[in-house]
Amino acid sequence: MLVFCHPHCPCTRATLAELSRLMGRCGDKLDAYVLFDRPAHATADWDRTSLREQGESIPGVTVLTDVGGDQGLLFNVRTSGEVLLYDSRGQLVFHGGITPARGHEGYSAGRKKIEEFTTMGGPDRVTTPVFGCPLRKENVTPQESTTQCRTAS
Repeated sequence: MLVFCHPHCPCTRATLAELSRLMGRCGDKLDAYVLFDRPAHATADWDRTSLREQGESIPGVTVLTDVGGDQGLLFNVRTSGEVLLYDSRGQLVFHGGITPARGHEGYSAGRKKIEEFTTMGGPDRVTTPVFGCPLRKENVTPQESTTQCRTAS
C-alpha cells in the first residue's frame, strides 16, 4: 500500500490517523509506505513536519521522501492522502482516500474496502474520493506549494 502525502496539508493529519487505525486492524497483512512530497528545489528539512512524525509513529509503516515528486508522477497521484493498494500479483485493487471528508477522521468507504480486501480478498478494483491539498503546483516556490485543500476522484 502506498500513501502519498503533502507534509504541510492540514487534511493529511486525518489520513494518517485513519492509516494508523487501518494498520492496527490489518497491518500484519499490509506492507505500507507513506511518501512525503518534497519539491526538488526545497531544503532537505522542508518535509520534516509534525505530519511526518505522525507517519513515522505508525507501527508497520515505512516513511519515505519523494524528492521532486517523481514517485507521485510515476503513479499518477495528485492529491495528499491518495492511497494505492496492490495485491500480491502487483494488480491495483484500490485507489482513493481513506477519510470520510476533508480533514475528518472516521470510518470511510475507502478504509472499509481496504479492510475487506485484506481480510476477504476480492477481484474488483475500487475507487473512492480523496480529500486533501494538491501534491504539487507548477512553477511555485516550496512556500507557495501548500494550497487550499480539494476533493479529487
